[in-house]
Amino acid sequence: MPRSAQRFANPVPSSQDHPYQGQTLEVLAKIVVHSGLIVFGLMAVGKILPYQIAQSQKLEAMEGEVAQMQQRVNQLRADYELDSQPQANQRIAQEEGNMIGTNQRRVIWIDPEATQP
Repeated sequence: MPRSAQRFANPVPSSQDHPYQGQTLEVLAKIVVHSGLIVFGLMAVGKILPYQIAQSQKLEAMEGEVAQMQQRVNQLRADYELDSQPQANQRIAQEEGNMIGTNQRRVIWIDPEATQP
């Protein structure tokens, strides 16, 4: 049998038949691994997203409370500054103790229609 006939009768696989087989398997493995990572990442985001939404709602509520408390603190500071002035003692005594100064007169408003029978 001639040598050319023998080559066709019993083909021997060689590396020349599939020269890119190693690279093909490597690329296929990379695609599978990256697809798995993408799926895992999407699942993680899906689990974390509701928690993040709840936390942002809590943060907004807390920021609203902080704003209210800041207004209250500002009001209390303004009141404290008024009360710490020297002339504040007389004003506080008049407001709290229903006292009047020596140079003042008490004025009582009477509704004329209410006093007539």
